Amino acid sequence: MIDPDTWTYIALKSITQDWVHGWELQTVSWTARRSDVVLRFAVVQRNPYWHAAQVDLDDVVVQCAY
Repeated sequence: MIDPDTWTYIALKSITQDWVHGWELQTVSWTARRSDVVLRFAVVQRNPYWHAAQVDLDDVVVQCAY
């Protein structure tokens, strides 16, 4: 999660997936000081994998409570 005014991270989570098929819920929490945020997702290849790095990402939800 990135603050769009300062472009600094307000929440960050790194995950490592070692499974080939399936899905997993990931959550991250932060102190809400604004109603708009920027989401950033990065897919990084770990060596020594023989296949290309990829991700199927869907159902992103940002929920805020004040």
